[in-house]
Amino acid sequence: MQSLRYKIENDCDPTSDLLDHGLNMFPATHIVDRYLYAYEVSCYKNRDTGDFCDYILGQWRNQTDDAPHDCDDCVLGPMEIEVNSEIGHTEDRSAEFQSAISSCGKTGYTYIEPSIHSSTSAASAEPTIAAAHWSAHRMSSNCASTYHVQEGDTCESISADQNVSTKGLIEGNDVLNGWCSGLVAGQDLCMPEQCKVHFVEPDDSCESLADKYGATPKDLAEWNPLMYIQCDDFVYSKPTYICVGKPEKSAQVPWSQKQLHIPRFDD
Repeated sequence: MQSLRYKIENDCDPTSDLLDHGLNMFPATHIVDRYLYAYEVSCYKNRDTGDFCDYILGQWRNQTDDAPHDCDDCVLGPMEIEVNSEIGHTEDRSAEFQSAISSCGKTGYTYIEPSIHSSTSAASAEPTIAAAHWSAHRMSSNCASTYHVQEGDTCESISADQNVSTKGLIEGNDVLNGWCSGLVAGQDLCMPEQCKVHFVEPDDSCESLADKYGATPKDLAEWNPLMYIQCDDFVYSKPTYICVGKPEKSAQVPWSQKQLHIPRFDD
């Protein structure tokens, strides 16, 4: 698997070969990275005995005493992998790990906060993962129409009211990051082509959308070119509308980012 990752890393362009999953942008190695991460945590061996921790944990479950194991390597080791990984890292888990190392008086464990790939337009601390200069791919030169943002608007409400995909809306406007931070009343937004939209629910699938709208997986991919449509996993990390009908072609409106007269949210 490491050799496959090496090949992907060397053959793919890190600025353009991106994986869109859950409305976040990831490097091309992301799927392999997730498998490697799961393997390293699940198949971790105790550094003192060399035994698989999965076997050791099974023994603990069969013990009748209440001897604590919080300071055992089979607890601290996998946690160390987790907090040092871009995939498993969270601030709460990192604080828990550092507290455990300190209270246990253990040495030989390290914590280096992983560098998260972030969008150049990200304004919040949420884990939006994207390659640098992703905004170069955005359709900021022409718009199907424009929309004047009203008080109380969200990306989801605009998507529903204007019949546009949430991803298309976000990627069409450099002032919006992956979590729709930067949306301010009074802005004029560049709008993608309109389409029949559907709010993605947890139990949605390619089959259910085909039954409801007659849309095939190929149709969904064609109508949502900025998204990675994964038929066996329709769970997205944030509310989103997708196109379930062919986008309507319309006369494009010339667009200049200077029309916004608002600060960029790049910092």
